[in-house]
Amino acid sequence: MTAPLVLHPMAPLAYSGSVMLTTAGADLPRHFGNILMINIGGSELPVVTMGFALTGILLGRYLTPKKDPPLSRSKDVVVTVILLLVAFAWVVDSQPRLILTTLLACGLGYAGFAAVELMGEETLNLIRRMFQAATGLLDRITKRSTK
Repeated sequence: MTAPLVLHPMAPLAYSGSVMLTTAGADLPRHFGNILMINIGGSELPVVTMGFALTGILLGRYLTPKKDPPLSRSKDVVVTVILLLVAFAWVVDSQPRLILTTLLACGLGYAGFAAVELMGEETLNLIRRMFQAATGLLDRITKRSTK
């Protein structure tokens, strides 16, 4: 004895939608991410691709190992916004396909955080060395002038 087949009430809608997509597949643009474009100031913004970049950055940031001690919430948000700006600028400039956008955005979200953090540390070290060199030079100048 077999159980009767019970379909979800939304099943016919899902089936008709998939049939429409497969029959209209020849009419889809080659770059499916460019299906929704917004023109702002003469620049074409691929909204779908930018959405995939946003999702990739956020998922990559979620997977990033947390530093000990962790960044404050405001610094974490600033790093994420910097990565989003880089990803969006890349998407608008090169208009890549969705799979490439997703992969690179996940990688940027994961490894970009470490790169931004490393650049910040190196910049702070450079500024410290510059101040140490300047104070050393000023100390030598003041020692010569007092003799």
